[in-house]
Amino acid sequence: MIDVHAHILPGIDDGPSTVEESVRMCRMAVEDGIATIIATPHMLKDIYPVSRQDIMGKVDSLNAVLRDEGIDLTVLPGAEVALSPDFVDRLFNGDLLTVNDGGGHVFIELTEYFPEQAIEGMLQTMVDSGIIPIISHPERNASFQKNLGLLERFIALGAMSQVTASSITGGWGKPVQRCVTKILKRDMTHFIATDAHSPKWRPPILSEAVQKTARIIGKKRAQKLVSGSGLNI
Repeated sequence: MIDVHAHILPGIDDGPSTVEESVRMCRMAVEDGIATIIATPHMLKDIYPVSRQDIMGKVDSLNAVLRDEGIDLTVLPGAEVALSPDFVDRLFNGDLLTVNDGGGHVFIELTEYFPEQAIEGMLQTMVDSGIIPIISHPERNASFQKNLGLLERFIALGAMSQVTASSITGGWGKPVQRCVTKILKRDMTHFIATDAHSPKWRPPILSEAVQKTARIIGKKRAQKLVSGSGLNI
């Protein structure tokens, strides 16, 4: 399996604070059947002023440790970027990190309530330029919970979406679980990811969510959501 969204890098955001904690998470991921993780630390200027160079360096360092430890896991660079008015400019200037630094996809995080028309314009600009925005955990966003038609509109523009494994298994409560079930049934997501932050709080475990998803939409479709299908990595 490929975990496309995880906070696995040490000492860079609200994920693991030490390399030892990162390594423990990586061992858990391998034991769960995960072969590749895309590291997606927050890029949020006022709270996590992380640069693309910071992320690339941390990924290289962690992969070196994993090789030394004999852990059969590949960590690829990425980021979860909070959408802001200057997002598109920063993206086109090369300040933001796309998935595996490939320029094809970028994970975006929306505020709880957002100006719909402005977001649509930004999404359209990205898609028109050949960069596909991936909306992180829409099921946990109040705007989408109230109106899934918004997510449907954004996907129609060419965006993708990613839901969280623990949302499917009930870790975020019943309202979120009901929302993510609707998203799955309506085929409005492209990836299930752990959004892992620590060995205990949102651990890097996908298998339980995949099993539950298989009961909702079938085994083949569930497995596709953890295959990285649609990403050029």
